[in-house]
Amino acid sequence: MSHELRTPLNAIIGFSEMLVGEVFGPLGDRRYPDYAKSIRDSGRHLLDLINDILDFSKLDAGHLELQEETVNLHEIVDGALQMMHGEAARTGIRIHKTLARELPYLIADQRRVRQVLLNLLSNAVKFTPEGGEVEVATFRRGSEVGVAVADTGIGIAAADIPRALERFARSTAA
Repeated sequence: MSHELRTPLNAIIGFSEMLVGEVFGPLGDRRYPDYAKSIRDSGRHLLDLINDILDFSKLDAGHLELQEETVNLHEIVDGALQMMHGEAARTGIRIHKTLARELPYLIADQRRVRQVLLNLLSNAVKFTPEGGEVEVATFRRGSEVGVAVADTGIGIAAADIPRALERFARSTAA
């Protein structure tokens, strides 16, 4: 199954990388390179999701290994925002970012950090009404570094928060 899923995605990623690099010459309209980059990044993200699904049995058994590396949190935020831009624009939602100055590089699993951020952003966009706003902020407090996502959506009822934190559970809207 993994081969059937990965092979077409690798083709999408490879061809989009050729477009980003303008291997056969300029693409024309100045917007095309950004679109090609979004296709490439979205393909990579989808491939990562497939890998996550395949890793689920390892996680469930307590044997999932993190792929720690030095990462730049602002680059992860910018990449996630780029991937969410189209959906937010379609629904008239404005996304703002406030990035802390001089954040240190982190030792983290970049794919997992990106996935958490994309899940938060996706929910924020999904549950924010048209014309609403989503705010992404990075911050540093002493030795701690963090990311916050806030939105003008409906929120979660306080009584539903414990259920929302359970595996595979969904909460109802506030």
